[in-house]
Amino acid sequence: MPENQEWCLRQLTYFFFPKVALCPDAAFFVPMVRRIKNVYYLNREEVVEYLTAAYPILWCFTRWSGGYISVNIALQSGIKKSVKVSPYKIKGEKNIQISKQELDTKILLIS
Repeated sequence: MPENQEWCLRQLTYFFFPKVALCPDAAFFVPMVRRIKNVYYLNREEVVEYLTAAYPILWCFTRWSGGYISVNIALQSGIKKSVKVSPYKIKGEKNIQISKQELDTKILLIS
């Protein structure tokens, strides 16, 4: 895609969907809650939406587990896995957030 068309697409996206950001390492749009120092933070609902769109996963859910967020997934190969990620409390947010970078790292290790 030419650079000018990509710029127009980004501007239209930000205008119509102000809480949506273009994920730089994927070819789809991902809802993002916060971006602090180039790290994206998602809430638990957005984690499920992101993982089912970004990875070959049949289903995914999150729950609290011993001070961490346990993300349970079932891969398309039939294997069920679980990873624990750290929750973050961001000033001004009611719900906890999960670092997209930490989540991607742990999911890629088990895929």
